Amino acid sequence: MSDFALRPLSAIATIITGSTPSSGQTDSWGDECDFITPSDQSDSLREATPARRLSATGISRLKSRVVPARSTNLTCIGSTIGKVSMTRSAAITNQQINSIIARESISDAGFIYYMIKNWSGSLKDHASGSATPIINKSVLARFHFLVPPIGDQRAIAEVLGALDDKIAANTLMAKNSIQLLQSIHEHLRLRQREVRKAPLGSLATTVLGGTPSRDNAEFWINGSVAWINSGKANETIITQPSEWITESALEKSATKLMPRGTTVVAITGATLGQIARLEISACGNQSLVGIWSGNPDLNDWLYLEVNSRMPELLTKATGAAQQHVNKKDVDSLLVEVADERTLGAFGDRARPLLDLCVVKELESGSLAKLRDLILPQLMSGKLRVKEAEVLVEGLV
Repeated sequence: MSDFALRPLSAIATIITGSTPSSGQTDSWGDECDFITPSDQSDSLREATPARRLSATGISRLKSRVVPARSTNLTCIGSTIGKVSMTRSAAITNQQINSIIARESISDAGFIYYMIKNWSGSLKDHASGSATPIINKSVLARFHFLVPPIGDQRAIAEVLGALDDKIAANTLMAKNSIQLLQSIHEHLRLRQREVRKAPLGSLATTVLGGTPSRDNAEFWINGSVAWINSGKANETIITQPSEWITESALEKSATKLMPRGTTVVAITGATLGQIARLEISACGNQSLVGIWSGNPDLNDWLYLEVNSRMPELLTKATGAAQQHVNKKDVDSLLVEVADERTLGAFGDRARPLLDLCVVKELESGSLAKLRDLILPQLMSGKLRVKEAEVLVEGLV
């Protein structure tokens, strides 16, 4: 690592703090430019997925905040401090995010992203503010990093980027599979001669999850039972648990074991209305309702039915500070019932697509583990690029 030099971030990058249009400026919103917030950033994906975009008017108002494609976005305030993403095109972020832009001929944009990702986990330890942790732009600029020559930077970014490119491709393939599944569901639903609806609770088992006491170590140490939190509802297909609990926790707490094929619905908080398909047996927390039956074809059908009826369910939401729906609202949700022939036809088409999603999700998990394993070693110089290329070869 003799060719690595310790340099302040300000020497290798420009930093721009984001901003948000004023609440009364509704004409700032449109479809011209990505607007990125911390909730748009994902731990599993390199690029952010913005929920909103700005209009040409909005861009004009915030023109000094526009950052180019392949800028690194670092959340520097709040409970999600340390989240990192990269812009896929020119974008503007909100004020919680500092964007780090590589200096041409001095640093590589891809390397900057991975350098920050490798370091960002410790950001909260450096933050000021007791109630709300924060790292301001001037403090961020003074942090020092080990930086190799730009040719080596590009080589490091290329190896790590190949893994993230494959993860992104897998994610897109899974997304397309779900969209195809939605089209098949809609097509078969419209072909039914007789439309019959029934309350969801009359067709399937529904359970509300729970969280075993954190004060009881017996419930969490050396666990063997998968348990998921409500954040997992964002994943579409769930193949890995959030944590593991013990058999004792399952027996002595409110949490309940849900089988593979369960549709999981988030009923409160930031994930309200998110739906995922459980592809492992797992328990869930109290912000999740699980839905399943003993009929695999019906499980596949209900996954799409509940998804299509979610706007209706969300009209039942109550609460000012934190909106939520109740389990009884889920039970009473009217869903369309398919006849046996339609269910069978749907199941025959759904299972291969869902299986493909599972394969791609598991593959992405393995790629992410390898990326996270070699990332700190490449950034410290302990692992050379040629050695990393051997590890990655054949996987991407």
